[in-house]
Amino acid sequence: DDHQVLSLGRFDLIVSNPPFFIDSMKSPFNQRNKARHSDSLPFETLIKNAIRLLNDHGKFCLILPTREAEVFTTLAARQQLFPEKICDIFPYPDSPFNRKMISFQRQQVSPHHESLYIRNHDRSYSNEYLMLTKDFYLNLEEQQQKQ
Repeated sequence: DDHQVLSLGRFDLIVSNPPFFIDSMKSPFNQRNKARHSDSLPFETLIKNAIRLLNDHGKFCLILPTREAEVFTTLAARQQLFPEKICDIFPYPDSPFNRKMISFQRQQVSPHHESLYIRNHDRSYSNEYLMLTKDFYLNLEEQQQKQ
């Protein structure tokens, strides 16, 4: 299997921002396609290797577009990996959510649901988004003040 992961042990936490588009139009740019389309890393392969690498109480977290998140969740449940926490991500307060962050685990529970709004009505970043991402962006608060 070309997608087999060499194991260095078992882990408490695995985080992924996987290629996610299923059966959608591709870009003329090969690298962009590889980063965005799931045929470069099929969901089944990602799930199988996450299960193999997680310890018994480990969490596997990822972010996906809404449609793909539903497909992924169904495939994961078939392999005994279940959502523990689901966060719906909204670009703006008055728009539908378009991404989901999901934390999976081996134990089946009723998942905890949350919401995250990336921007406010005035297009500025929400306080929740700033708190969540501030350690990963340079000058994010400065950019916010310039808007």
